[in-house]
Amino acid sequence: MGIAVNKNSTLARRWFTLNDSSCPVLLEGTGVKSVYKPERYSGSYSFVPAGIARSKKTIRAVDIVFVVFDVWGDRMRNLGLSQVMDIVEGGIIPFEGGWYANENDVSEFYTSAAFVSRVMLSDGTIWRADRKAIASKLSEVQIRVSETGLEREPPKEPPKK
Repeated sequence: MGIAVNKNSTLARRWFTLNDSSCPVLLEGTGVKSVYKPERYSGSYSFVPAGIARSKKTIRAVDIVFVVFDVWGDRMRNLGLSQVMDIVEGGIIPFEGGWYANENDVSEFYTSAAFVSRVMLSDGTIWRADRKAIASKLSEVQIRVSETGLEREPPKEPPKK
């Protein structure tokens, strides 16, 4: 459609998939892409999840967080994806939907980091991510985020027409 964001830049977006060996879910090549969705009179942008999440045990629910950073390594926002469904060991967890983004979001977006935040096992036990370890790992690639900056936040809404 001829839509180009940052067309004079050679920067390629990147993502980091963070896995904890104790986590009951394994993320494979997981991150966020920006997508332009044309509509009849005006289009819109979205951030959409990509990659695979695979259950290493039978689970009842999972919460995956995608943290979006700008070109300077500063956190823009967190995108949460929860699936409440029974998934057997080895099963694929579906990535559905996406999150609203405006043109400024998309033009500043450079890096995403994905991690499993919480998992409910079949016996009701809840596994939780070590946010301190995640923040430390991201600092190694010049990404600035605190433990509290890794929490889910309310979704950004498109402007009302």
